[in-house]
Amino acid sequence: MFTNHTSQLLSEALRPQSLDELNLPEQTIASFKKMELSGSPIHLLLYGPPGVGKTSAARILTRNSDVLLCNGADCQVSNDAKPDFFRFAMCGSLEMKPKVVLIDEADMLPGRTRESLRCFIEKVQTNTRFILIANDITKLSPALQSRFAPVSFVVPPKDRGEVIIRMIERYKMRLSELAIRYEPDRLREIVRIYFPDLRSIAN
Repeated sequence: MFTNHTSQLLSEALRPQSLDELNLPEQTIASFKKMELSGSPIHLLLYGPPGVGKTSAARILTRNSDVLLCNGADCQVSNDAKPDFFRFAMCGSLEMKPKVVLIDEADMLPGRTRESLRCFIEKVQTNTRFILIANDITKLSPALQSRFAPVSFVVPPKDRGEVIIRMIERYKMRLSELAIRYEPDRLREIVRIYFPDLRSIAN
């Protein structure tokens, strides 16, 4: 199907680079755009299955911020020690930018850290925003979820057709820019089979 003339992985080459390229309903993208225009993100909880663009969306929303990116699975602490993002969140930005702690796989945070995070967010929210990315939202307590604006990356059936059409057109444009030859019919077939898993589509 494809002839690849670039050493870059397709999963990276096809990663959304702007809000308009996200594979989400138009109303969700419009909400993100309002946040982007404000210059300061709010506390967000982005959730949905793996490979649907949650991390890409978070990166786009925070590209003009002072960001600390960490993975929930790596936040194992002992005794009374705190993860590095606690110290980051309490300090002002040396770049005079909005500060954001971006926690990928937040549903893998140790239970103790999740509980302390719930109260900590309120202490530093004038200084730092938090964006959590989770595959399984049920692993986060309702008390923690209540601190965030939830955004589901599961595309409703009524929006699926429109989102797929936009996605196919974006892929056509991007593959042409990369000088990658492809069969349009096969591209449409792959997208419809594997949607919304962007990584599976690229692979």
